[in-house]
Amino acid sequence: MTNLTWQDKCAAKQAEAAAKIPIDWRLSAEILQQVDKNELDILDVPSKCVILSRRELAITELPDATTLRDKLATQELSCIDVTTAFCKRAAIAQQLSSCLTETLFSEALVRAKDLDTHIKTTGKPVGLLHGVPISLKETFNIKGVPTSLGFTSFMDHEPVSQNSVLIDILLEAGAVLYVKTNVPQTMMTADSHKNVFGRVRNPHRSTLTAGGSSGL
Repeated sequence: MTNLTWQDKCAAKQAEAAAKIPIDWRLSAEILQQVDKNELDILDVPSKCVILSRRELAITELPDATTLRDKLATQELSCIDVTTAFCKRAAIAQQLSSCLTETLFSEALVRAKDLDTHIKTTGKPVGLLHGVPISLKETFNIKGVPTSLGFTSFMDHEPVSQNSVLIDILLEAGAVLYVKTNVPQTMMTADSHKNVFGRVRNPHRSTLTAGGSSGL
């Protein structure tokens, strides 16, 4: 990418991000137009776009992570079902607000399948966060995943070769990492808007931006 202009690099990165969303998880042009015209609130889209089943909506709207963890630990919910639901909802959110920098859907689903196999074989969860989907700010390093912090110059760097310490702790506890979330460039501004990933739209009012240091 070094011979491209910074504009070309940013356009390529955004196109790559869009292509990672499975076709079945993509919002219709009608939904997107309704949101752009303020005829449909962003927060109402998950329940109206028919991408999520009723069960997946219920999974992603459980009151807290503790409740979700307990249902996973007792196998009332499977890791693959929970991870699929959260990945689909994250894909919806990304299309509406550009709140993500990286999506790890394929890796997350493989991880979830392995966790399900483990608990079915041993009868025990991997750790205190067994199967719980966890999003990470763009600032954390995940092995093999790009980290640019919104700087176009950083896009020429190779993906990091080791995890941040927090990532290893989460994995040891059984968590499923499925997305990295947007941040303001340098995390020193109050507006999550940068050349690499664009502007993060505020889900409560689509004409406004999201703040920082997490554009989520």
